Amino acid sequence: MTKGAARNVRLYARYRAATSTFAWLPVFFLYFGSHVPFARVLELEAIYYIAVVLLEVPSGWLSDRYGRVPILRGAASLFAISYALFWLGSDFGTFAIAQVLLGTAMAFQSGSDTALHYDSLHLLGRTDEYGRREAHAERAALAALAVSCLVGGALAMMDLALAYIASLVGALCALVFACLLREAHPVTEDDSAHATTLGRQLVRVATTFRDSELRWLFGYAVALYVLAHVPYEFYQPWLDRALGAEATATARTTPLVSGVLFAITSLASAFVAGKSMAASERPGIHLQAAFALALATLVIGTLSIGFQPILGVAILVRSIPMAWMAAPLRSAVAPRLDASVRATWLSVQALVGRLTFAGVLLASSSLPLEEDTRLVSTLRVLTAFSAVVFVVVWLTRPSNRRDA
Repeated sequence: MTKGAARNVRLYARYRAATSTFAWLPVFFLYFGSHVPFARVLELEAIYYIAVVLLEVPSGWLSDRYGRVPILRGAASLFAISYALFWLGSDFGTFAIAQVLLGTAMAFQSGSDTALHYDSLHLLGRTDEYGRREAHAERAALAALAVSCLVGGALAMMDLALAYIASLVGALCALVFACLLREAHPVTEDDSAHATTLGRQLVRVATTFRDSELRWLFGYAVALYVLAHVPYEFYQPWLDRALGAEATATARTTPLVSGVLFAITSLASAFVAGKSMAASERPGIHLQAAFALALATLVIGTLSIGFQPILGVAILVRSIPMAWMAAPLRSAVAPRLDASVRATWLSVQALVGRLTFAGVLLASSSLPLEEDTRLVSTLRVLTAFSAVVFVVVWLTRPSNRRDA
């Protein structure tokens, strides 16, 4: 088993890179928008987040109960199927099915990959390397994301659907790596006794919130997820307006510009991710977390000012808050959780974040706003919302200031 764990550690960064070849990210809003109205694009995004609700927590429980590797192989397979449907589809119904499959794949992967990484290091007696290795893997994933987005944006100049073909290639590579992974935490009789049902597992997750630090880390991760994903959802139509894409020639360049911007921000985020663990050791995770949340709020506020191209600099830093906090959050949470509940806990966290953001998207799509000013007005409402979230999260941090 130690040989399998050692292989997992060696392959982990490459596996994360393969699962991050999201060539569709710079153009998905444009692609959907070329087939359905703006409001229906928001509905498609909400469908994705709501679909995750159905399997986010059960997938974490299955991972804890029956093993990480089968779940990760299933995730890679579902990624590939969803990309094929996006590529072949052209109507709301097909896109909705593909969004459900994409959401399921994200749910399956969420938590199980980092849990397998920690399990493998624990088996090898090297858990002290976890934070640093997670930061390295995050950097590799963001670098792969940068390259894939640049490729996706360039291909989309010819046909927006080609970005999904490039993503399909990445998903198939991820499936190959997933087939090479091996279990590092076999289910024991004790695990079986405690995780017989999903209900019991959720009770065990609930008991972890007696730890005030875990409660705050959970709430913070949800808040950061929501705020960091606002510009992720809205920057493509914003960029379209800023570039004046009503002109056909300009519209054709939007995917490439979007891909270039996505690549630059991903490379910047990769650099930040590589430095994140060292940074958390100096001011402490609470101050680092506050900076990330404030930066996410600032990005939303900048985009809400209007459509001047100079404001597009905000797009370049929109991914930095998540990159800045990914490894420190995982490093703070993992040692506080038992291996038999770790993937479920992370899945519950991801579920709450995605469900909350789905609610934000649905609320945004139903705001009584004028159609010609809907985008900027929605961003202004979300800026105020983000400021309130920042204040609440900061004021509720644990008073003992324990930094993991």
